[in-house]
Amino acid sequence: MRKVFLRSIISTLVMCAFVSSSFSVNADESKPNDEKIINNIENVTTTKDIVKSNKNNIVYLDEGVMSIPLSGRKPIAIKDDNNKEDLTVTLPIKNTGDISKISSNGTILYKNNSSNSSNIALQPKNDGFKALININDKLANKEYEFTFNLPKNSKLISAATYLGKEYDTKEVFVVDKNNIITSIISPAWAKDANGHNVSTYYKIVSNNKLVQVVEFTENTAFPVVADPNWTKIGKCAGSIAWAIGSGLFGGAKLIKIKKYIAELGGLQKAAKLLVGATTWEEKLHAGGYALINLAAELTGVAGIQANCF
Repeated sequence: MRKVFLRSIISTLVMCAFVSSSFSVNADESKPNDEKIINNIENVTTTKDIVKSNKNNIVYLDEGVMSIPLSGRKPIAIKDDNNKEDLTVTLPIKNTGDISKISSNGTILYKNNSSNSSNIALQPKNDGFKALININDKLANKEYEFTFNLPKNSKLISAATYLGKEYDTKEVFVVDKNNIITSIISPAWAKDANGHNVSTYYKIVSNNKLVQVVEFTENTAFPVVADPNWTKIGKCAGSIAWAIGSGLFGGAKLIKIKKYIAELGGLQKAAKLLVGATTWEEKLHAGGYALINLAAELTGVAGIQANCF
């Protein structure tokens, strides 16, 4: 049986925002329908990594299972292989109702019970999910709050706080009671209908609430797509995270490792590049000297050697 457990925070968690600029004499006709919303989402976010849920709304992860809620008011629940709940994630409540449509690719769209200005959609992945926010007009909210019910003594923490501001990767981490990263939320991003970047960022509230702020304006070309991506940390990224969080690295070596991870675009991306490039030549081609230098600093560390090389 195929498994899939969320591997990199809360990568990542995942959000899309759309704002429609179409006009019609009939106001109802100007509102995007479910199919249009899903098409917009899937045109911006790839569908190749979507994992479809079964008839019981269960997705089998690499390590554990994920339950997809029939209503957006209910949380996404992730359990490990021993059926022990690892965490839950609650979607922005004001914008979520029951499932209104599931595309042939597996994108799940929820109704908006409060307005037609935005919707929430999900794309399950083999290591997590994308929580997509679809903003249809300039009247939509600019802030979307996701609540994490985390294991005891775990919390959300920004990469700037965890790694230091000079090595900020713009990721958000879930760390456990030992300060070890257990999942990753990819950096916030947003694009308008013309493919231009829209200012967006994360805010962390009370250790377990993540807010994505999308700073569109009345002059923004709609729709706008924003995508926070939550993922359970993988073996390679996990072993690097453990070495950093446990204090195995220190001094100049730790500074170099943080520097190279930041240059490569974050812990999750750096780990994927390490795993994907098996030779030094491939590493140079995939990530340049930052990946070569990171690999050199990590070579010989038992856990990292086994999981990343």
